[in-house]
Amino acid sequence: MNEQDKQNRYISASEVIAMTGTSSAVLRSMENAGKFPARKKLSARTVRWWLPDVLAWVKNPEGWTSQSAA
Repeated sequence: MNEQDKQNRYISASEVIAMTGTSSAVLRSMENAGKFPARKKLSARTVRWWLPDVLAWVKNPEGWTSQSAA
């Protein structure tokens, strides 16, 4: 797996929490307010976040905007 393949993947809630240092409740609140990337429903019981979106938020949390809002 090359470096780009490692970056283009979905990550779990535990990975998002570890990367951001926030709780799941705070993530949900920011997500609902459009201040954090939206989770993607992959199956009936599985949600994940797109890693490039989360990395963009980590790089600039205050300046991050949703691609759908841009």
